Amino acid sequence: MNFEDQKVFIAIPQGELARYSDFEATLEQVQCPPHTIKQRLFGIYIANLQNQLARVFLKTNCEWFWLLNDDQLYPADTLMRLLSHDVDVVVPLCLEKASPHGPLIYDAGKDGFNPYRCLRKGESGLVQVGACGGGGMLVRRRVFEALYDPYWTVTERRHADGTPEYSAEDFDFCARVREAGFQIHCDLDVSVVHVAHYGLRAMRDSSGEWYTALIRGQEMIAIPAATPAAETVIA
Repeated sequence: MNFEDQKVFIAIPQGELARYSDFEATLEQVQCPPHTIKQRLFGIYIANLQNQLARVFLKTNCEWFWLLNDDQLYPADTLMRLLSHDVDVVVPLCLEKASPHGPLIYDAGKDGFNPYRCLRKGESGLVQVGACGGGGMLVRRRVFEALYDPYWTVTERRHADGTPEYSAEDFDFCARVREAGFQIHCDLDVSVVHVAHYGLRAMRDSSGEWYTALIRGQEMIAIPAATPAAETVIA
């Protein structure tokens, strides 16, 4: 891929105030192709902001839509590595804030319920997933052109016992992407920090075993990664 020719639209939905100054610092260091546009929108409802940003994107001549979350810290080469795969939808690896800190990637489930896809010893590189969180998601233009507006929605799902639960907008988006015939991937070698009371990052040791790094300043504590036994079904 010739990175000089790639036109990227970086979409940044935010609250009234940016939540984390570290996000701004790392964003400035992210390597981008020359033809890159950055667009921010501020508001309360993330799905609405993302839809508005997608509409702006489609009025440009950009080929790629890169959706960022302001509670994630992106390594400088994140965008270039995601672009290098030349696939329709790809995300970096990110962990959930809540314990046991499972990865925000999922297998395709039924009726909108997607089980966690836990990390496996020794695996690396690009893997296909059924759904994922939206932070850091790189989407090719033709994906949006195959969908209909609004692209992100929140819908009601019901468990087997009839209990209602509302979906995440990311799950609805991923389901529609798959229904349109596109695949979703995650690059396990591009691991971003998810900012909570401390930073969370998925890492591998020399044997290929995954663990969760808790990061605060220059300190880091390693704890075991989420295992299949800890997987739960999320709606």
